[in-house]
Amino acid sequence: TGVAMGDTVLRGIDVAAGATLELSLSTFEGLGECALRIDGTVDATNVLVARARDGIVLGSQGELTLRHATIAECDASGDGIGIDNTLFGTLSIEHSIVWGNGGADLDGVACSDMGWSVTGSPDCSSVGGNLSLDPIFELPGSDDRLSAVSPALDHGPDPATYPGDPCSDLDGGQRLRDHDGDGLAEVDPGAYERENATLVPGVVGGLR
Repeated sequence: TGVAMGDTVLRGIDVAAGATLELSLSTFEGLGECALRIDGTVDATNVLVARARDGIVLGSQGELTLRHATIAECDASGDGIGIDNTLFGTLSIEHSIVWGNGGADLDGVACSDMGWSVTGSPDCSSVGGNLSLDPIFELPGSDDRLSAVSPALDHGPDPATYPGDPCSDLDGGQRLRDHDGDGLAEVDPGAYERENATLVPGVVGGLR
């Protein structure tokens, strides 16, 4: 919890077979190799991996549960992979953004393993409530928060199905914000939830 690695670090975290790691509120930016190499079991929430050589690599015994993560622009002009599961580990990806990675966003990952998330290659938009379109970051190359015009804002699902965990995002702000003003506080995919500061509470009539 609370790991921060930057471009002075060559390689991120190796999780050995039989080991377990719960990772949250963590950033891996500009690493020379992959951010996470998993042969054990990892539960990762509110995690940013950006502009590393590769994002996450699973071994054959690796198990990954990934929620509310952003994995973006790994070796964007080369052959970097967002999530590499070519050795057929076990994984589940929910409410995450895997986008703009040079070689592929997902390699060896079935679209059925991903839900309510955003990815470019492959196109997983036919299943699981996923999107396959540019999430439009605030400042590509440096700021991986969703911009005000992102099509991923308030992507969902129905807030009644939200389990309440995590209750905050990577910045420490609350999850489940109503960005489009439709009265439903729906979760944004990725490590960050965007607030719409222009929204004000509606008028409630009939009060005495």
